[in-house]
Amino acid sequence: MHPRDQCFHTNLSPELICHGCGMRFLPIYEETPFGLWIPVLRSGLLGLGFFFFAAYASVQLDSLLFAAIFVSLAVFFLVRAIRSVTEKHIPRLLRVGAVGPIRPRGPFSFNATKPLTPPVAGLRFQGDGKLYGRLIEGDVVVVEFLRWSRLPTAWYRGR
Repeated sequence: MHPRDQCFHTNLSPELICHGCGMRFLPIYEETPFGLWIPVLRSGLLGLGFFFFAAYASVQLDSLLFAAIFVSLAVFFLVRAIRSVTEKHIPRLLRVGAVGPIRPRGPFSFNATKPLTPPVAGLRFQGDGKLYGRLIEGDVVVVEFLRWSRLPTAWYRGR
């Protein structure tokens, strides 16, 4: 076996070179800045929409139960939008591993913005057609992703 096959690539330099086996990771895909803002905009608009429905339910329908449900949904989505904005300014996480079988996203994954979910070392990440054409099952990759939403910002393949 080659030493690279036994290395877990846990000690990477800032240039994404493994100190254990010398494998270099080269970029194959980077997310556009607008692509990272789509979930923030969606959560913010949903939160504002639920606040509108809460006001409508309390005034027109005289139903405090519906208003409470809509307010709780609005708070959930607005907190999610604020959290997504703040995570763009903190350090990103890296995940190293082999690419598993690439599957379409599940039918009940409402927050997913991409149609594919390639798993890397036990975590599923969102991907699109451009990424799918560059990935092969079994490739060793490094995924740079946002901490809470797990949106990938960059993919690197090992050479």
